[in-house]
Amino acid sequence: MGYGYMWNVVLPGSAASKILFDGKGGFYHTGVGIHTLAVLPENKLVYIYRYDTDGEYQDPGQATIQLVSMIMNARLSK
Repeated sequence: MGYGYMWNVVLPGSAASKILFDGKGGFYHTGVGIHTLAVLPENKLVYIYRYDTDGEYQDPGQATIQLVSMIMNARLSK
């Protein structure tokens, strides 16, 4: 994983890509630790996580990664 222009860059085939991007490359940015914008160019997919952090909030932990996994598994194949 790299870091450039305040974006985290995930290289294809890296350990992070296997967890986050189905083995493909992409990039993402986080804010307040849990808000995330991720771009997966090969999958033509952009996803945004926005949690209500205006008041008391609880870190969702692994729930975000589970959500991404469900999105990736729900894609229709060509």
